[in-house]
Amino acid sequence: MFRSNYQNLLDDLKGSYKSVGKINIITKRIDNLNLSKLRGSLDSLKKEVSNLIIILVGSMEEKSTILVSVSNDITATYDARNLLDSLSKIIGAKGGGKPDFAQAGGPASNKLDEILISAEKILTEI
Repeated sequence: MFRSNYQNLLDDLKGSYKSVGKINIITKRIDNLNLSKLRGSLDSLKKEVSNLIIILVGSMEEKSTILVSVSNDITATYDARNLLDSLSKIIGAKGGGKPDFAQAGGPASNKLDEILISAEKILTEI
């Protein structure tokens, strides 16, 4: 059963990207799921949709998580670590990663939706 819910989530993500200039973005809040386990699936999604930036936030067990995943074809312009740094400050989360994938964790926060709004604003201004 978890597998089908998980697959439904990935299908939902794939169908929810928006084009902003020359990039495609997915921003989504997903609570009560270990977002770290999505990394491999996000890599597959980036192969299917070019110029893709995925930003996921969520809360689980009194902790918040932010994931930023960037297609390899645009990491020279959009570095996941830089995007994560800008967003993680909103809730005081700490993390790091590589140019194509970065992750931060912090305390539970009521500002997760604010992170998504900031992400879209940052990406439309670049």
